[in-house]
Amino acid sequence: MIVVADTSPPLHLARVRRLNLLPAVVGRVTIPRTVWGELVQAGTRPDVVAVIQAADWIEIVEDPVAEDLGLDPGGIVAGARRAGALERAAPVVAELRADGFWLSDALVAEFLRGLGESE
Repeated sequence: MIVVADTSPPLHLARVRRLNLLPAVVGRVTIPRTVWGELVQAGTRPDVVAVIQAADWIEIVEDPVAEDLGLDPGGIVAGARRAGALERAAPVVAELRADGFWLSDALVAEFLRGLGESE
């Protein structure tokens, strides 16, 4: 499977130090040149840029015409949990929310319930 990422999944996952969940779920990730520019732009924290630049499983390509598959950090966290790369998804969801990734309380509750982590 070829996965083409937009900015949100790698950026938010890198900001909470969970970028490694992407290859755990999908393997190699293709990032269009425009997205790469957004990830490593001057406004991105240097530690986040370093983590993203060190990911040898990222392939940068010219901007393709692509279909949005709806992969977002939540979709990656769920996949990592199902694949056994995470013991629990709730702490990662909390980290993403604390970092500013907006998720409603109702959505989080439904998401965690779907993973068998209801409170």
